[in-house]
Amino acid sequence: MSEAGRAERYTDWRRIGEGGMAVVYMVRDTELGLDVAIKVINEEFRKNTKLVDSLRGEVLISRMLRHPSICPIHEIYEGSGGFGIVMDLLRGSDLKDWLKEHNRNLLETLPERVNLLIKVLEGLDVAHKIIIHRDLKPSNIWLKEGNVGDPLILDFGISQTHTNSLNSDLFGDQEILAAGTLQYMPPEQLLKPEVVDNRSDLFSFGIMAYEIMTGGRIPPCSLRTYARDRTVPRINIKAIPPPSTYCAAIPASLDQIILQSLAYHRLDRPQQANDIAEVLRASLGELGSDPTATLTQIDTNLNRPDCVDVPAGSYFIGSLPNSDSHNEMPMRRLSMSAFQISKTPVTNLQFRQYLDATGANWPELIDDAVFGADDNPVVGLSWHQAREYAKWAGGDLPTEAQWEVAAKAGVDRLEYPWGDEEPGPGKANIDSAVGETTSVHAFPQANNAWGISDMCGNVWEWCRDKWDENYYRSLTNGDEDPVCKTLGDQRSIRGGSFESFPDMGRCSFRHSADMERRGPDLGFRIVIDDNN
Repeated sequence: MSEAGRAERYTDWRRIGEGGMAVVYMVRDTELGLDVAIKVINEEFRKNTKLVDSLRGEVLISRMLRHPSICPIHEIYEGSGGFGIVMDLLRGSDLKDWLKEHNRNLLETLPERVNLLIKVLEGLDVAHKIIIHRDLKPSNIWLKEGNVGDPLILDFGISQTHTNSLNSDLFGDQEILAAGTLQYMPPEQLLKPEVVDNRSDLFSFGIMAYEIMTGGRIPPCSLRTYARDRTVPRINIKAIPPPSTYCAAIPASLDQIILQSLAYHRLDRPQQANDIAEVLRASLGELGSDPTATLTQIDTNLNRPDCVDVPAGSYFIGSLPNSDSHNEMPMRRLSMSAFQISKTPVTNLQFRQYLDATGANWPELIDDAVFGADDNPVVGLSWHQAREYAKWAGGDLPTEAQWEVAAKAGVDRLEYPWGDEEPGPGKANIDSAVGETTSVHAFPQANNAWGISDMCGNVWEWCRDKWDENYYRSLTNGDEDPVCKTLGDQRSIRGGSFESFPDMGRCSFRHSADMERRGPDLGFRIVIDDNN
């Protein structure tokens, strides 16, 4: 920026961003005594007189657009610094960055995502009375102070000032055409730009909504590969996987309206932004405040891990008085209903299938080269995350009593799942012999008589019970299907892990962890019974 440019009304120019056709500066408005943003058009575009004249008209139009979700343009800037537009200085980040940050907690943020889409549609509905955006995409949605509940649509009308002729020099990594951005562009904007209308923006909205509601996936009707193959997809919306394929809590009505927005012909799309907004408002009510609650209503029999049947009967839990662990005494004889328990801890592969179907939060270690291996137990989950999976799979976490009965394979007195012999090297993944998790099939010699693996070592396993050190003392012989419901945030864990002392892998050994703990040594398995 030249010294002459700095000596005008706008001073203290600081470059804060740039795009395909402009550079953005934060400047001081000396007349008003506040900071504003000026978007200066790049030299190559500045030579286009039609572009410059169109920008002047867009400022006039923008001043007529007054809506909380539309970023206004105040005036034209024309000085030694170049040619551009003066806008509010916005603090925060764009939606594209927010999506990257929250890509793996889709289910938890589902209501926020729907609410954001509603607000964008409300802004579009107002704007469409005057103008078409032509370049709607996440990077053109600004989140004030980074708040996803406070979006602003940027560059309203700016993309409409681009030349409509195709320029192959503009193809590349950004996939930007002179008339918009390929990934979000409707077919008619590429093939016959003179017919573009508000329904064209709704196609772009549909692509963006699909991306937002599926954790970053782009539907096959997108033009994003046009720069490479020069092919315009013409796909029946029935052939597009609905968003609920990737997040099972999404209502059918929301699925349908997003897919309808992606129709090839404009007449087959919703005709007004508010038509879509009405459906989204209703679907937001269906979601409620806890989208995870809807997952328990889904038939998921095909997604259950392999299980072992445990017959109803009387079983002993706990240890004899000669044990060093007082919290596992006295030994009690319980009456247990029949249940099933998974043969192995839930694996990363099984948990990824759940994530793909529901949009639930991704555990941090699931992509780790070792801890994230397909057949290794999934780790790094809180008690709540483990239980949400169990409920989705049609079951629950095991109670301490269920876990111990299963570990002993129905035997009254048994130290380890295979017998009374302590785990030596190669017997089980315990005592830091390996130093990390292993496949749930890596130690078949440690399986118990029912073929259940990893009841000793590899990972601690969450139980349903709240933790009470004196819980076994509170039980009496003949109690039926007990579960501890004391106060507190500690939960019982069983089985020991790859780094535990061998004694911790005994069938009766009891331990606890805070329910929010997410450790690399902590996983879970599920049970299925008549109460699930």
